[in-house]
Amino acid sequence: MNVFYQFLRKKWLLFLFLFFIIIRIIIALRIPLFAQGNASTDDYLYIVYAKSLLAGHWLGSFNSLTLVKSISFSLFLVVNYVLGIPYRLALILYYLFSVTILSYSIYKVSKKKVLSYILFIFLLYSPIMLHQENVQKIYRGGVLISSTILVIGAFIGLYASIRERKIKIIFWSILSSISLPFFYYLKEDSIWLMPFVVILSISSIITVIISKSQNFKDLSLHLLLIALPIFSLTMVTLFYKNMNYKYYDEYTITDRSGTYYKDFLHDLLVIQEGEKYQSNIWISKSAVEKAEKYSPTLRKFSDQLNNSFTNSSTGQNIEYPGDIIFWEFRDTFSTLYLHKNGIYANNFYKKVHNELSHAFNTGKLKKSNRFYLSQVSQGLRFSDILWFKNHTANYFNTMISYKYNKLSVNEATGSFNQLLNMSELTHSSIIWPGSINTFFSKKSAIFVSFIQTHITKLYQSISKIVFIIGSIGILLLLLQILLQLLNKNYHLLPLLIVIFSMLLSAFALFIGVEWFSRFLSIKKFYDYISCAIPIMQTLEIIGCFFTFTFIINFFRGKKLKI
Repeated sequence: MNVFYQFLRKKWLLFLFLFFIIIRIIIALRIPLFAQGNASTDDYLYIVYAKSLLAGHWLGSFNSLTLVKSISFSLFLVVNYVLGIPYRLALILYYLFSVTILSYSIYKVSKKKVLSYILFIFLLYSPIMLHQENVQKIYRGGVLISSTILVIGAFIGLYASIRERKIKIIFWSILSSISLPFFYYLKEDSIWLMPFVVILSISSIITVIISKSQNFKDLSLHLLLIALPIFSLTMVTLFYKNMNYKYYDEYTITDRSGTYYKDFLHDLLVIQEGEKYQSNIWISKSAVEKAEKYSPTLRKFSDQLNNSFTNSSTGQNIEYPGDIIFWEFRDTFSTLYLHKNGIYANNFYKKVHNELSHAFNTGKLKKSNRFYLSQVSQGLRFSDILWFKNHTANYFNTMISYKYNKLSVNEATGSFNQLLNMSELTHSSIIWPGSINTFFSKKSAIFVSFIQTHITKLYQSISKIVFIIGSIGILLLLLQILLQLLNKNYHLLPLLIVIFSMLLSAFALFIGVEWFSRFLSIKKFYDYISCAIPIMQTLEIIGCFFTFTFIINFFRGKKLKI
């Protein structure tokens, strides 16, 4: 018995963590799914892709939606289906693994075990993984958050291990090489994380080169292992494009990234408009009419285009905010997608692009003087700086306060076959239409309310103070590192590089999402900014830890020792 108690005393921390992990898994399994079978361009489209992959038909027969989304989330569904793992269990296990990797890598770069323990628990119960968009919908949100955390953790681990044994470097290199391509093709705008990836990779290379303890063979191996993740992403990209070319004669990832549809959209986006415009209208009816004037090919669809901008019941003009017009175009030009591959549609968009390019080059069409962050989104004008000035504080507050974090209990939507496909593919039960008042649904509602009250509201209530203390700690840490650098002490330089690279990528994502989602509700901004939240939380915990370290050392009468 004494031996048993001694074992418990030594392993109490392990049992404590196991307790928190088990409770978190139970919570994940109790949260009901919200299946949206009628979301044909979002949730259900991934189901279509997954079923086609399982049948050996790549992304299925060609249509206007075949090249809309990237493939990673469907692959996640396929692997779970083959292994027989329920969706909610797979999602929480993947998240646990990712948080473990990040917490351990932060320990490796900071050498602070307590910091990594606190970070693990804080991320484990993060509200962003108790949010409908990310854990209840059968959609990419939760997998995207976990993958973001995993990529960041893997690259920090690779950077921190670069002077350690080869087997450790190989592990982190392989993990980075698998996680990066998977993350990159979860969403169509994943480039925002590349500043972090590039900075950590360059820093790793510099660390290896300036190291004097390696021979040429070891040096070459280390450099290859650092470059392997980027090489892996390149190879996956080439394979992905070749598969799309093999099946659809389109050498691209999506139709908005590497086809003439992208150029067609950009041409319409850059057509100069008058001063009387609505800022949330990216492509107006008047811009399309101008394009028709100089594109005989586009004029062939004049009636369809006119109908798409007309309300069928009232006869009044319709203008589409943001990128909704892109989806409308797919319906307008639906006949282009009735062929077995994308050649016919791509040739159509190529002709229109060439005709509009000629009109631009000859001065018949005027280009907007906006600056375009992306070829397929509205550009920025100098006066838009005022928009950022007026709205950024509200958007930022929404992110740091988890303001729109929510769970709910909803009946599934869609046809019987759609919902059956979603249920079978995910090995999961759903709340079928008409069953919202059943015992199971009522119990789920009580449980969801409990989570909202006791976990989400706790994080919301402390969010401002955690952010303030964390920010103070980051500033103190940066000051301490700069002072150390002046004294040629470089032992905390890796942590500075990690913090800076994370901040840079998070800033890129924040600005991009804020600008892109301005035509939507601010709640949608919260949905779209989800990947920045674990980065914010990681920096908050690092900052809080060093703030309290400074306070403790101050009261002990010591100089700040980090």
